[in-house]
Amino acid sequence: MCEPNTAEEWVPTVGDRVCCDGQRATVRFVGSVTGADGLWVGVEWDNPERGKHNGTVKGKEYFMTSHPTGGSMVRPRKLARPVQCAQAVVDRYGAILDTDSTVDRQELDALQQDINARFVQVIGLTKLNKKQSKLDQLKNVYLRDSCVAGDSSQLLGQLCPNIEELDLAENLLSSWAAVAEITRQLPKLRILNISENRLAEPDAALRPAFASLQILMANRQRYTWEEQLDSLDLDSNPIGNWAEVMKLASLPKLRDLGLANTGLRRLEVPEQSDALFPALQAIVLDSNQIDEWSSVSALDRLPALVDVTLRNNPVTAIEKPETTRELIIARVSKLQVLNRTEVTREERRWAELDYLRRFGPAWREAGGRLPAAERGDAWRAFLQTHPRYPAICDAWGAPEDSELKITSDTISANMVSVRLVLLTREGEQLRDLERRLPLTMRLSKLKVLVNKLFRGNIKQLELSYRSPGQDESREIAMDRDRDLRFFGVEEGDLIIARY
Repeated sequence: MCEPNTAEEWVPTVGDRVCCDGQRATVRFVGSVTGADGLWVGVEWDNPERGKHNGTVKGKEYFMTSHPTGGSMVRPRKLARPVQCAQAVVDRYGAILDTDSTVDRQELDALQQDINARFVQVIGLTKLNKKQSKLDQLKNVYLRDSCVAGDSSQLLGQLCPNIEELDLAENLLSSWAAVAEITRQLPKLRILNISENRLAEPDAALRPAFASLQILMANRQRYTWEEQLDSLDLDSNPIGNWAEVMKLASLPKLRDLGLANTGLRRLEVPEQSDALFPALQAIVLDSNQIDEWSSVSALDRLPALVDVTLRNNPVTAIEKPETTRELIIARVSKLQVLNRTEVTREERRWAELDYLRRFGPAWREAGGRLPAAERGDAWRAFLQTHPRYPAICDAWGAPEDSELKITSDTISANMVSVRLVLLTREGEQLRDLERRLPLTMRLSKLKVLVNKLFRGNIKQLELSYRSPGQDESREIAMDRDRDLRFFGVEEGDLIIARY
């Protein structure tokens, strides 16, 4: 137990952890108090029943406690002086009185008299003491309630390099940096107990100091999820129901959420959701059972979400991988990273244009061209399936009827006549050919064909297209290996080639 330091008065600073009469507290004030002589220390007790007030004394507020009776004013001399961890080890394990050193000699003598024995023998004690007296051989160290506040001396690692288990519960540690002072000296440390300390919010930069730990006990720290939690990985927990995930939605600092392999099938987020997951930026949903696109659209309602990892789900196996990626991008408006790959502005443009064409017939059938007042149940059903479609129309314009022609399965119906035009970089026309091309022709094959016709260097070939009569400012670059239908190439369009 911590004892007051009467030999030399010690003055703490605000934020320090202290011990007084066996009770731990946090320093909230150091200074003079009106109507009282000398220096005073205002503390907030871990046990609020120990205190007398909330930091206000005779009408003057010196500090503030979380409990109405959690505070007291005490003299510095009543406070136990914190010790370095290395010193605490020496105090507990380093002094060897004799072979019975870990048992109080006076207690042994009293016991001997009580039972009328000529001597008391403690079996195995000699061997234990000899082992524990060699500090460099210590593996299990128990320093509970020893006034340890850190180890800025950096001597612990030299004295006890082989510690594997360390109990620092009920001490005066006030920060994770103070804990790191200790753990970074102990490369073999596997188990650490820091329960019943009061540690400030951890700093991610300190992680290397805890690299060797396998078990960390941090009970009764008075942490609250609302104040501390910014990253939570629930990978491979059998959650199953999204309603369980929504119980975390009020956490104001939760930034990263891992939900891979948790059995999720449906994601449902209310439309008015600005207060739900307000800080959530990244979510991992790999290897679940998500099988409907409505679950993907639900992610768009999370106000800060910009990073989604969604692989190995039934919904991601419906289309080709490149199509799946475009559908996810189109459905989640703020997405900046998908499956660990950046979403560029150009990629979003193509994804949303393709989304307009792909679902345009259903949009028109549901009443997309009708005035808002005339739309009915079909329109509301369409919005449930495609909630972002109106916003994409606002961004790029509603699709024209010519773009929404339903093609048949015949070869002739899927062919289109275009003009292949070769221009110089300065705009001079060199050649103009007409060809009939299948709408299923991909850009890579189109480049091979064009290069054969114009005999240039295919590595320098760039293609674009525009409708007849439009100037170069209306050209659309063909820079993705997709088919002509994806680009919206129509009968009579110009495909421009430049080297």
